Amino acid sequence: MNQLYSDLIGAVTRYDRSQQNRKDYNIWALARYIDAAGTVANSVESGDSLANALKGRLNGRLLASVQKQLKAKGYMGVENV
Repeated sequence: MNQLYSDLIGAVTRYDRSQQNRKDYNIWALARYIDAAGTVANSVESGDSLANALKGRLNGRLLASVQKQLKAKGYMGVENV
């Protein structure tokens, strides 16, 4: 497991926890987020930019939250989505 994948899993898990008290919370969403994190990490490993990989798999509040968390960890270019 690489560091980016680990950081993405942490980011989507924290986002999911922040959503748990919402009336429209989807208990199955975390599995989808983890799948998307794996796809993003694989895309970056294959040479895609982090910004493009994120844009291709995430959107809305989830994308904004993950971008903010990755930027705080020092990842470059995540705000260019």
